[in-house]
Amino acid sequence: GFQTINMLPSLTTLDLNRCGLFIHPHLLPMNFTSLSSLDLVGNNFNNYTVPPWLRNLTGLHYLRLGYNNLYDPIRGLFDQMTSLVHLDLEENHFDVLTLKSLCNISSLTYFDLSSNDLQESIPSEIGKFPKLTRLALYSDKLHDSIPGITDKSLVANGDTSIGHC
Repeated sequence: GFQTINMLPSLTTLDLNRCGLFIHPHLLPMNFTSLSSLDLVGNNFNNYTVPPWLRNLTGLHYLRLGYNNLYDPIRGLFDQMTSLVHLDLEENHFDVLTLKSLCNISSLTYFDLSSNDLQESIPSEIGKFPKLTRLALYSDKLHDSIPGITDKSLVANGDTSIGHC
């Protein structure tokens, strides 16, 4: 599977959406240096963890990891992804600490963290996305308004109070 794809050094887009892949987190390092778009929505991650080799994909612009039942904290995973503009983590089991850790991705324009285990107050760090145009937090159990966000068009349901998601 991935070892064969790994031999395509010029690959820029990899769409494996709902392929039913079993993705082991400790595969050999991936050589996707030219990859800018990766869609792994709806696949099977062993031990419900995000594969650590994703950390090496620093040129990604578009990343979809939704519907994978991921639990493992991903703090630090995206620190080197300075070009990431679209991040979809919908329908996993991430918490508010994970949300806080992602608020330093200043390049994001689209961020979907809907249907996760987000509870409590919304962290103030979420208002620090300078380029964000779309924020989706459907079906999360957050309360309060979103700090630093006054433009209701940013929020998926158009309501900065979030309690109605």
